[in-house]
Amino acid sequence: MKTQSLLTSFVLAGLMASGSVQAADTDPCVSTPDPPPANSVSGQATAGPGLADPGPCKITTSAKKSKGGKGSNNGKGPGNGQGGTNGNNGNAGGNGNGNGGGVDDGSEESKVKQGFAIAPVELNLQGRNRALVGLGSYIVNAQGGCVDCHTSPTYVAGGDPYKGEPKTINKANYLAGGRSFGPDVTSANLTPDPNSPLTEAQRYADFVQKMRTGIKAPGNVYLQVMPWPVYQDMTDRDLQAIFEYLQAIPYAKTP
Repeated sequence: MKTQSLLTSFVLAGLMASGSVQAADTDPCVSTPDPPPANSVSGQATAGPGLADPGPCKITTSAKKSKGGKGSNNGKGPGNGQGGTNGNNGNAGGNGNGNGGGVDDGSEESKVKQGFAIAPVELNLQGRNRALVGLGSYIVNAQGGCVDCHTSPTYVAGGDPYKGEPKTINKANYLAGGRSFGPDVTSANLTPDPNSPLTEAQRYADFVQKMRTGIKAPGNVYLQVMPWPVYQDMTDRDLQAIFEYLQAIPYAKTP
C-alpha cells in the first residue's frame, strides 16, 4: 500500500510540472482567432465552424463585421431597370433603388400606346382587340410605310414634310389606294369595304396569303412594287395586328 501511494504521488507531481494539469489560480490565456472569411457576394462575414472551448482561456476576437458590398450600379443608372420594374443590381441586400431609369421602350406595350397616338383617323374599336389595333397602327404608320403607297395623295396641301412643311396625312383618302405605278399597277384599297361579299375570316386568309407569298387572286399573279418579300417574314402576331388595325379604320375610296 505504501509503495502504491508513493507511486501515485510521483505521477501527480510529474503532471503538475509538465503543465498537463493547470492550477486553479493560473492566469487565463488569450486566444485570438482569425476573422471568418467574407462572403464573396455580399461582403458580409460568414459564420465559420464553432471554436473548441479552450477551458479557462479567455477568447477575444479581432474580426470586424464587414460592410455589405454595393451592387455594380446601386440600382441606379439607365438600362438596368426593365419595363415597370425597379432597377436591377441594387445593394448587396438585394433591394434595387433604381426606379424608371431603364424603361423598355421596345416593349409591345409602348408600341401599342404609340400606335394609338399616331393613328391619323378615328378608329372603331367595337368588337376589336385593342392591343392588336394599337400594335397594327404602329406597324402600318411607323414601320411599314403603307401610307406612302396606299394613300393618294399621301399628304394634304401644305402638309408635305418633304417640302419642309408640318406633316399632315391625307385623312380623306387614308389607305384607300389608287396610286399608279405604271400600266396595270395600282396600289390597292386597304380600308374595310362594308359591301364585300367575303367574311372577315376569308378576308384575313386572303390578306395573309398576299403578305406571305405575294400572290393575289384572281389570276394568281405576283404583286409588283409592294415589298412583300420583306413583309413575308413578319410574325403571325404582327400580321394579325395589321389586319385588326385595317378593320378598325373608316372605309374610304379615291375620287
